[in-house]
Amino acid sequence: MNDFLTSSRAAAKSSFPGNQGVHVILGSESCDLDSVVSSLAMAYFLSRTSSGLPGGSLVLPVLNISRSQFHLRTDVLLLLRESGISTETLVFRDEVDLARLHGDRRLALTLVDHSVLQSTDSQLQGALVEVIDHHQLESTASFSCPVTVETVASCTTLVTERILYRAPEILDRQLALLLYGVNVSCVLAAGVNVSCVLAAGVNVSCVLAAGVNVSCVLAAGVNVSCVLAAGVIVVDSVNLSPRAGKGTVKDSQVVQLLETQFPDLPHRGTLHTSLHTAKFDLSGLSTEQILLKDMKVVAGGDVRVAVSTVFMSLDSFLRRKNLQQELCDFCHSHRLDAVVAMTIFFNDQSDEPVRQLALYSSSPQYRQQISHTLLNIWSPAPCLSPVSSPYKDILAYHQGNTLSSRSKLLPVLTHVLSDWWQREMHCGPDVEEELLDQSDMMTSDMFTSNDLADDRPSHVHSTTRHHRRRLQLGAEDYGSVEEDYGGRTMPPAPMNSLVDGCPLDGGFNQEALLEKFSRMGGVEEEQ
Repeated sequence: MNDFLTSSRAAAKSSFPGNQGVHVILGSESCDLDSVVSSLAMAYFLSRTSSGLPGGSLVLPVLNISRSQFHLRTDVLLLLRESGISTETLVFRDEVDLARLHGDRRLALTLVDHSVLQSTDSQLQGALVEVIDHHQLESTASFSCPVTVETVASCTTLVTERILYRAPEILDRQLALLLYGVNVSCVLAAGVNVSCVLAAGVNVSCVLAAGVNVSCVLAAGVNVSCVLAAGVIVVDSVNLSPRAGKGTVKDSQVVQLLETQFPDLPHRGTLHTSLHTAKFDLSGLSTEQILLKDMKVVAGGDVRVAVSTVFMSLDSFLRRKNLQQELCDFCHSHRLDAVVAMTIFFNDQSDEPVRQLALYSSSPQYRQQISHTLLNIWSPAPCLSPVSSPYKDILAYHQGNTLSSRSKLLPVLTHVLSDWWQREMHCGPDVEEELLDQSDMMTSDMFTSNDLADDRPSHVHSTTRHHRRRLQLGAEDYGSVEEDYGGRTMPPAPMNSLVDGCPLDGGFNQEALLEKFSRMGGVEEEQ
């Protein structure tokens, strides 16, 4: 694989001279262990088989972040180092001009570990030739290319399956260690006992112990998906831990296949512990770096929300110095309207994961609307319960259902933001503000002023036009548009003032109302 990565990196540095096509294998923007290995392995597979594009197209794995952020992926760096792969041979998103290649009609694009392009890359949709993902597809997604989607623990499982079935001869120890590292991490994190899984269904180790070589079996035309699927029927009888809800029989069996083929691979427990420790190591990182370490952005029109997995407790996160100001600066730097920090840590006594959530936005409208969305997710419901937050612009929750991970939240939030933007475009800002005000009423009673500290940002950031004036007017009191009249605060208009006999009934006549007030004032003076 090293020779392949070195040559593809050299081609990218030379900006792909000539008219040769370029087949890019693009991982997700989280650039986590699964995404990186899926991109590298799938690209290597295509470069070694006839599965690549005709005409001798160059196959190029691209990691979907800038190179400057890669040092934050400590677990990825560890596995690459153990596999003997130098980061100098990798290509990052800021090092290749995909839009230019697409404009020259030279780009073919395969997505791994995600199925929807970021909004900034939407113009590349026509270059899609394949999608391989392990997340549930968004209901609005439509494709004109082959799509492989199966809800297993990792996309790497699906890539490994394809390699074993179509080109087992390319599977050397280096590639096996990459694939094994991801699958072991996912399977053990989910609490799946590989031995129990295999013993309950198709016992691959027994079959292979008879001296059958995996490569020979698969090369002979045995469809690995059929072999692995045979064990799926016993999932309910297997002691799969409910605490993570990720591991599947197929993930476990892929691990076993790799262990059988390469018995000198590191012990799965040792490897998982090393990767887990590296992933949760946040020492010396700023708040911005912690959020960027594992972040995805969802958007609806001009509204952009970052959803970051944060590897610490909510209490530790909220106790970070000047957190609200740092989040405000983070939104400003990355053109965001809100940040959802999904914290996770493990209980020392039981090794159970604990999930909590913090929501920040300088806009009370966005903050309450997103809060309302999160509280009403039902498949699966995160079971959020509000907890005290020391900041006015940060809402905090404990998550009762640890199965509701970020992958479950993102499609819902994407749909809500898109629907929100569409309503604004068709109905105008006034209707949208009314909807947001109603959402505010539904969640505002969950928090009291005693829970909020007076930690106000020096500036407020928002990218949506119809809220900009409200936020500017309310910069000193976090979005309130109340004005001071003679030392008194004017209360907001009643929500249901359009009743029979009200001056607003049938239309507002300012002159008639002023005349009535004038007459009333005259009566009081006479008395």
